[in-house]
Amino acid sequence: ECIANGHASALFPEGTSHEDSKMKRLRTGPMRSVIAANSIATERGLPEPHLLPVGLHYRTSWHYRTDAWIEYGKPIHLTEFIHSKEQRSKLIAGEWVEADADSVNALRDRVQEELTPLTPDAESWDEHRAWHLLGHLHGHAHGAPLKSWREEVLAARDIRNRIREGDSILTEAMESATQIACDLNDVGLDGRAFCST
Repeated sequence: ECIANGHASALFPEGTSHEDSKMKRLRTGPMRSVIAANSIATERGLPEPHLLPVGLHYRTSWHYRTDAWIEYGKPIHLTEFIHSKEQRSKLIAGEWVEADADSVNALRDRVQEELTPLTPDAESWDEHRAWHLLGHLHGHAHGAPLKSWREEVLAARDIRNRIREGDSILTEAMESATQIACDLNDVGLDGRAFCST
């Protein structure tokens, strides 16, 4: 009802909090709720609600006052995710009606597709730290040192994407970068210290 009437709600589609470097498989509960909200809004002639993917980036998520950046993705429109007319009437009357599994799964997959790029999406934190280190090195080499946590996140993402697109130089650098990033991490440092001179 709240979402259908234009109120914001934070939904955590993994269904749990965790410290992994990759997203867990998304749950369907938030999708079913949003489809029901869209159906109620449609039936009442209210504006269509949207899903807004949000990336929460923390330098160290369990530290108080750590560097943080909140990133907003592109809104996901729900036009195609709606109950039938008969089901919408039942929802308006206060009866819960499950959306069809194909719609729920399609929306879950769409949300996963939109959210994944906004996450570290690394096989390990060691790999992720190496991307950050290479991002710092790249910035310094091009006369544009990284000055904020946001810039670091985006630089690491660029390194990740370039490696996945087949950049052989970065791929070859990963072994050394991972070792250096791990050594820095072991003494409480990161790429900022390595590139500070």
